[in-house]
Amino acid sequence: MSGCKNDDCPVELNPCSEYPEKMEIRIHVINPQNIEEVILTNDTVFTPPRTLFFSINFEYDSIRWHVGSDPSRFIGDNYSLRFEEVSINSSVSVNAIGYRKINTDCFGINDTGKDTISRVITFRDRIESPLFGTWRGTNDGETDSFDVEIQRLYWTNSQGQPIFDGPRMTGLPKGTQTREDRVNLKLYWYDCYLISRDTNELDIGSVVSRIQPNGTLKIQWKLRNSSDRLRTFTAIKIKE
Repeated sequence: MSGCKNDDCPVELNPCSEYPEKMEIRIHVINPQNIEEVILTNDTVFTPPRTLFFSINFEYDSIRWHVGSDPSRFIGDNYSLRFEEVSINSSVSVNAIGYRKINTDCFGINDTGKDTISRVITFRDRIESPLFGTWRGTNDGETDSFDVEIQRLYWTNSQGQPIFDGPRMTGLPKGTQTREDRVNLKLYWYDCYLISRDTNELDIGSVVSRIQPNGTLKIQWKLRNSSDRLRTFTAIKIKE
C-alpha cells in the first residue's frame, strides 16, 4: 500500500494458508491419537507389519477410505489396517476421498470440494532391511566416534536349517561388545524402524532406531533405570 510505513502496512493474509502444499496420506506405526506417534517417511514396510494406521495431513469434513481391491468402504478421520499375513514384495494401494468446503480461490474454478488421495505400500522381507550393517557415528554432545553393528540372528531348526530370528545390536551404550550389552530388537519393523521399549539386557532400557531420508542412522537410547536424558547416536553406514 503506497504511503504507509513498513510497521503500519497491513499484513496480507494468504487465503490458502490453511491448506498444505500437497494433500497426502500419512502412515503411522501406532495410533495417530497417541502421544508417541511415529510417521513413516517412505512407502516400504518390512514385514511383519502388525497394524498400520492412516491419516491425512488436513482436517477434512469427512474421509472415506478403501484399500486395494476390497469393496468395503470406511468413514473416519483415520483408519487402521491389520495385516495378518502379507506376501513378500507385494504392494497394496491405500485410497481416501476427503470432503471439504468448495474453495475456487485456492483450487480453481472447477473445484468440487472432493480430493482423491492414494498411497501405495510395498512389503519386503525384514531380512532385507538396510538397518543391517556397521554404522559409525557419535552420541549427541560428544566428538568421539564409535561403531554400532546391527546383525542378523539365526537359529537352527530340527532339520539343521538356519532360520532368521531377527536383529541384534552391539555397540551401545558406547563401543561395547559383551553379551550384557547386546540389545535384542525383535518387536516392530516398519519403514527401517527397530523399536524396543524394554529390552531383556541389563544396560539399555529403551531403543528407537531409524534410517533418515539422507541415509544416516539415528538411534535414540536410554540407560535402564537411569534419570539421564534420552541420548541420540547419529551415524553413517561403513559396512553392509
